[in-house]
Amino acid sequence: GLWNKDYASAELANYFQLMLKEPAPFEWDPDRFQSLMVQLPEGSPTNFYFFAGKFLKLRGQEALAENYLQLAAASPETGKYNCALASQYLRALDKKVKPRRIEELPDGYHEVKQQSGQADYLVKRGKWKDAIQIYDEILKSHPKLTGILIRRAQSNEQMGEYEPAIADYKRVIEIDPVNWKPHTCLAIVYGASEQDEFRNAPQSLQHAQQAFDMLPTRYWVMYGALAVAYAAQGEFDKAIEFQKEALARAPTMEKNAVNRRLQLFNEGKPYIRSATE
Repeated sequence: GLWNKDYASAELANYFQLMLKEPAPFEWDPDRFQSLMVQLPEGSPTNFYFFAGKFLKLRGQEALAENYLQLAAASPETGKYNCALASQYLRALDKKVKPRRIEELPDGYHEVKQQSGQADYLVKRGKWKDAIQIYDEILKSHPKLTGILIRRAQSNEQMGEYEPAIADYKRVIEIDPVNWKPHTCLAIVYGASEQDEFRNAPQSLQHAQQAFDMLPTRYWVMYGALAVAYAAQGEFDKAIEFQKEALARAPTMEKNAVNRRLQLFNEGKPYIRSATE
């Protein structure tokens, strides 16, 4: 569904859209940017380093701009047109291009990408504890990688370990207050947990609404989170309204699950996760 190979590109598109507002609603966040870089397929980081460099140059952020332009210019992905463009641009500014790197991602992020790929493989096979051990190792060296914090939280959720999951989601919000994803995840935890002590309908709606209001281009899961939150409060008319929007936007592979929730709401029942879900 949402978490496919195009997710990071979609997030970056939203990030640049938000940064284009005048004034920009937040400062450029290198940690958030790198969190998305490690989720891109090979070759794409080189392109986005160039885009970020040119974008930040136009906004007068010279040091950051040169850093990203150097990353693009010295990338081993020499077949990427933006690698050559970055080199030409830097030379036009009388800047010396740094030596070619062996890996596309700098500062240990190549290893992070490999490790996270191994962990994601384990997650797909239901080996959440093993995946969490890898996420723990990554976070020792890169504690502000919000994408890894979210994946660790989701793995804990799968095991019904909601306290560490909630702690990680809240940590992401502290690091990156404009990140919508932990709010959507918390909306589902508070609205649909199979463990009664974690359900909190008002908090579910608060987080779902915060996520919904954050982005210029909304994902289908945001509509689904609002539907779950409204159903948790017994507001089934609104739950049905937002679930229909989620159904219209959901990818084909997700439509059956989305439709099952819609049927629940039509019957006046909230969505509650099963222990095996």
